Formats: sequence, C-alpha cells, structure tokens
Amino acid sequence: LPPGGNPTLQSITPLPTDPDTTWGMSVLQAGGYVYVYGVSLDPSSGTYYGMKIARVPQGQSLNTTLWTYWNGTAWIAGEQNATFIHPGTILSGVEPQANGSGYVGVSIPGGSFGGTSVALSYACSPAGPWSSPVAVYTIPQITEYPGEMAYTPTFHPELSQNGLVVSYNINNFKYPGAWQQNVHEYQPQFLLLTNP
Repeated sequence: LPPGGNPTLQSITPLPTDPDTTWGMSVLQAGGYVYVYGVSLDPSSGTYYGMKIARVPQGQSLNTTLWTYWNGTAWIAGEQNATFIHPGTILSGVEPQANGSGYVGVSIPGGSFGGTSVALSYACSPAGPWSSPVAVYTIPQITEYPGEMAYTPTFHPELSQNGLVVSYNINNFKYPGAWQQNVHEYQPQFLLLTNP
C-alpha cells in the first residue's frame, strides 16, 4: 500500500464451499501453517453440529488447492473429508499458549442466546482433542439487563503483555433498539486474563 493510499479490491477468491460450514470462525498461525476453523450449522434450524479445521501453508491462504483438512487422523485434500473436531463449543479464538505447551481456545458455551460465561479450552495440537470448556468469567450484562446476549469472544495477542486480552460483544435480542438508548450497548467488552 503506498503511503497515504487506500486499499483497493483486486480480486475475489472463493473459499471452500460446504454450505453447512462457515470457515474462518477462528484463524491460527503456527508452525508454518495457517489453521482455519469452521463452524458447521444447519442453516435452517441453527443446530450446531461441531467444528472442522483446515490448514494451508502460510502465505498461501488464497490458493485453495493447497488447503488440507483434518479427517481425524491426518491432513488430506478435499473439504468433504473434514471431520468434526468436537470442542464442545464454538471456538471463536485460538492462540498458542504463552508457555509453548499447547493451544488455548475461547468460547461462550451455550451460544449467543444462552451463554453466560467466557470459557477456555485447551489442546496439545490445533486439531485437538480439546478439553471441555472451563468458565473463567461470568458475563455481567447477561444477568443485569433483560434480553442481553454475548457472542464471538476472541483473543487480542497484539494487546497482550501481562496476560491474555479477550474481547466479547454484547447486544440485545429482546429490545432491538436498545443500542440507540444506551451508548454502551453493542460495544466490545475487554478482559485481561492472567495465567490463562
């Protein structure tokens, strides 16, 4: 990007096309690869099936012919071969642990309309197996205000110095115009987790 210039759209590259899997729920760079987590839902009922994972060499994300998928034992070509990694919840952020012992994932168990806490899960590899989610923070807005929901927690390693910074979003499904009456509605909330 030239100094003072604006980014411009050069092309669109279609990503894998499984209609029930939304790729990019979380993205992790580790060991020369980009790991892309996908959430698999029934589009009509919203039923959660589980998560899948793909990987591609760093710098090659747009080359979909290089994507491989975890089939439960190996990384192989073909999106149809991706199997569920079943982390027990939707991991919307995954990062290497600071001590190098594995990976940590963040989620809101129970989903956007029923989750009341931010939780962490752990794994030795990006594909898991993942531990059951452990609540590390109770979201106060859920109990304090009617109709509140929290969703999409994620990590912010670029802000993390003395712990791990996590954000989550809030909104109100009972009172759709609540954000017009409360400037703090529909804003990200930030947590600092020490010793995650």
